[in-house]
Amino acid sequence: KKYKEYLRASEALAHEIQSLFNDLGISEKFTTLDEAYEILERRVATIYSLDDKDVELSRRTYEDIIRYLREEGIDKNDRDRLMKELRNFVNVVGITCTAEGRTMVDTEGDEDNVYLDVTTMGIDVVIIDEVSKVPFPELLRPILSGKSIIMVGDHKQLPPIYNVKYDKNTVSPDDPIVEREERFKKMYTEPLFKTLFESAPDQSKIMLKQQYRMASQIMEAINRFYGDSLEMGCRDEDKAHRIVIPGKERNLIDGNNSVVFIDCRGSESMQQGSTSFENQLEADVVTRMVNLLEEHCTCDSSGTDIANASESDKMSLGIITPYAAQARLIRKQTDQIYERLRKRGIPSKFRSFGEEKFAVKSVDDFQGDERDIIILSLVRTGKSTFISDFRRINVAMSRARRLLVLVGNAESLEKEEIDLDGQGEPRPVYKEIIDRVKENGGYLSSDDIMEVNE
Repeated sequence: KKYKEYLRASEALAHEIQSLFNDLGISEKFTTLDEAYEILERRVATIYSLDDKDVELSRRTYEDIIRYLREEGIDKNDRDRLMKELRNFVNVVGITCTAEGRTMVDTEGDEDNVYLDVTTMGIDVVIIDEVSKVPFPELLRPILSGKSIIMVGDHKQLPPIYNVKYDKNTVSPDDPIVEREERFKKMYTEPLFKTLFESAPDQSKIMLKQQYRMASQIMEAINRFYGDSLEMGCRDEDKAHRIVIPGKERNLIDGNNSVVFIDCRGSESMQQGSTSFENQLEADVVTRMVNLLEEHCTCDSSGTDIANASESDKMSLGIITPYAAQARLIRKQTDQIYERLRKRGIPSKFRSFGEEKFAVKSVDDFQGDERDIIILSLVRTGKSTFISDFRRINVAMSRARRLLVLVGNAESLEKEEIDLDGQGEPRPVYKEIIDRVKENGGYLSSDDIMEVNE
């Protein structure tokens, strides 16, 4: 324990020394604290070696700089002058889709703000990233700002969210507002990128097929959404999770499995006054899995012992569910885990580093994010259009890099027929995934997880 405290203190001190080096303009590198101390000693010795004339000249120079910086309004005047100069040399501008064409750069001051007017800059190419999540009205401004447009996105994932609703209790079905609302909703959420991609000539589009995020078993699970066209862009061993969780008769999780399915025969429920589902047994299994991962995750993403691992290389864990109520339930139960660890003085393998390493979110909130380990709680035990949306399934499963743990009711999920990309040919996607997991030896029951001794 003391050694771990020493390592954390050393890492913190090294960070502070690097900040000092940056402030002093010292570019020399160090790997140990002793080396850092030697660099500082040399710098001090250099200063003391200057003769009185050099020191006096340096002193007067610094005094002139201080006097200049203390002049009233000098920071704003310099900023305005420099920004106006820089504006003439800008050839890359980064803005959001909702930013106005005349975008304010300097947010301080009144009438002298500096603007970049992208509509008059003669921009040659506009690149719009994550375009599948951008509503059509928000695409118009960036599209009109350039001579050529490059759209980058994935129409196999979730479209923009439309939350505006009229009050059905006060509005008649014949009211024109109903039709207008439906038309606007369609315009707002219609996957324009999908339409453009499918109708564009071959010379105007390309699909990036090599993926570098996930292990091959995880890629295989989602590849059905891409017509089995995805390919590994890296070695499978580079995406190994290196976690071994022993069970009563065999390992529940080991290096042979990057995708695991835990069959839970619990029941879905809905709290009074809520419109969101939850599943207590699944929440308990997920919580238990977090406990087991905290205990058995012993190395970082590169295989280094976790006691010697840097913060950036430590494994990350995400818990995803389609329903906000289930996310709240799981968050409450995992909070209790980490409170117990804190009271016992045991540092967390994941949560110690904030949301970057540990997060509980809905599927929609997790789009665009990723983690080394993903636990997906599917909640429902009856038929549901919500978890039958192939885009939602794709987003949820494709967040994992090294280990994907699916928690759900196998009997119910195997009955779900899912229309892939609106082709009109429903497939038992969950059954296909579960069957493949069984072949790889990754199929477990909730009892397998709950009966493991801590």
